[in-house]
Amino acid sequence: MVSIAGPDRNAPLEAARPARRIGWRASASGAAVVALEHPGTWPIALCGFLVRGGIVLFLLPLVSLPSPIGLANLIGPTSVTAAGLTPEATLRLVAILGSTVTLMLAGIVIGAGCDASIARALPASEPFVDASVERSASGRRPITVGLIARLAGLRLVALIPVSLAIAASARPIGEAVYDELILPRDFVTPLAWRVFGAALAPIALVLAGWQIGEIVGGIATIRVVELGEPVLTALRRSVRHAVRHPASTLAPAVVGLVLVAIAIGPALIASGVSLAGLEARLVVGTDPVAIGVSIALFVSVWAGGLVLGSVVLAWRQLAWRQLAWAAEVAPTATRVAVSASPDPDVRPRPD
Repeated sequence: MVSIAGPDRNAPLEAARPARRIGWRASASGAAVVALEHPGTWPIALCGFLVRGGIVLFLLPLVSLPSPIGLANLIGPTSVTAAGLTPEATLRLVAILGSTVTLMLAGIVIGAGCDASIARALPASEPFVDASVERSASGRRPITVGLIARLAGLRLVALIPVSLAIAASARPIGEAVYDELILPRDFVTPLAWRVFGAALAPIALVLAGWQIGEIVGGIATIRVVELGEPVLTALRRSVRHAVRHPASTLAPAVVGLVLVAIAIGPALIASGVSLAGLEARLVVGTDPVAIGVSIALFVSVWAGGLVLGSVVLAWRQLAWRQLAWAAEVAPTATRVAVSASPDPDVRPRPD
C-alpha cells in the first residue's frame, strides 16, 4: 500500500521540507491494492456506473437496436404533416423526453449515493495517502439526504462540459445520422460505425467533455464526502488541481478507460456471440444438453464482464480518492512544516 510519512511537529528542521507530491503511478498502484483488499467496493462502483448509463453497454448483447423503419413505425407514418408534428406525435415525443430526463435524474441521485457509499466503504483509519489522512477521515460525517443532494448537484454541475460539447456537436452528428439513414454509403458496415467515421471530430469533442466532467466530478466528490468541503469549493479546487497537474490527473482517466474497455469489451462481444448460438439452438430445439450449455456459457460470460468491470470501476473511484487526498495532504503538510520551521524567512505559499 502506498504511504508517505506525515509531517512531524516535534521535528521542525525535518518538517521544513515540503511534502513530496505523489505521482500517478503510485496513485494507481495504491488504488489497485486498496481495491483488491476491499472487494465490498466492487458492487458499489458497478452500481454507480450502471445507473449513470453503463447499463446500456451490458444490454447491447441482449436487445436489438431499432431499424429506421422501426423508428418510423414508432413515431407513426402520419406524425408529420405540412403544418408540423401532430398533437399525438408531440405527446409521444414529450413522454419520451420526460421519461429520459426522469431516468437521468434518478441515475444521478442513485449514483450520488453510490459515490458516498464507496467513499465510506473503507475503514476510517485507512492510511491511504498520508498519516494525517487517518485523523481527517475519522471525522467524516454520516451519509445523509443532504449529502446525497449535494453530490447530485455536484454531478449536475459536472455535466456542463459534456452538455456544451453536445450542444456544439448535435448538428453535425445529426446530419451524419440523417445522411446515413437516407443515403447510406454501404449496407455492410453497422450504422453506428458509419456515423462515427462521418462525425469523428464532433464525437471526440463530446467524449472529451464527458471525461472532463468525470475527472472534475470524481475528485470533487471525494473532497465533499471525506473533507466536508462545500460543492463549489470542491469543484474549484478540483479544477485547479487538474490544471496544475494535468499529467497525474489525466493518466488515471485514460488508463481507466482503457482498462474498462479491456474488461468489458471482450465480455460483451463474447456474450453476443454466445447469445446468437443460444438463439440458433433454441430454434432447432432438439438437444436440451446443448441448450443448457449455451445458456450457462452466455450467463457466465455476461456475469464475468460485470465482475471484471466492477473491479476496474472500483479502482477508478479509488484513484480519484487518491488524487483528492494527494491534492489536500501535500499543501497541508507544507503549511505545517512552515509553521514548525524556526526560520522566519520561510512563508507559506498560497493554495
